[in-house]
Amino acid sequence: MEASNKVVAGDYLYQPVGFAGDYELCIILKPASGLIFTTKAEGIPLNKDTVERWELWDKNVDIGGSLSGVEINGLVSGSLSVGDGNYCVAVYFKDGKKSLLEIHQGFYRALLEAMF
Repeated sequence: MEASNKVVAGDYLYQPVGFAGDYELCIILKPASGLIFTTKAEGIPLNKDTVERWELWDKNVDIGGSLSGVEINGLVSGSLSVGDGNYCVAVYFKDGKKSLLEIHQGFYRALLEAMF
């Protein structure tokens, strides 16, 4: 199964993850019209300037309860597309927000590059 490339729990729930602006990996924010803007201003960058820390989760992690205080709303590990080039990453932002991302291998590599 292919990763959804979106936020699956926490802050920014259901927002897509992709490249915006100057090809920086971001959580892309959508306006009410449903169009995706691709300027840096409309995305939450995923880099060392905005992210306090992140954790890679695997399919053996029980995510039935919370993400360090963020309600998961009944997600179970079997409902996430993890493995075979798909990754589940918990992101803790410097502003206190938290998101659980389901991303494919290319976005995971971009996240690693942005964080180091």
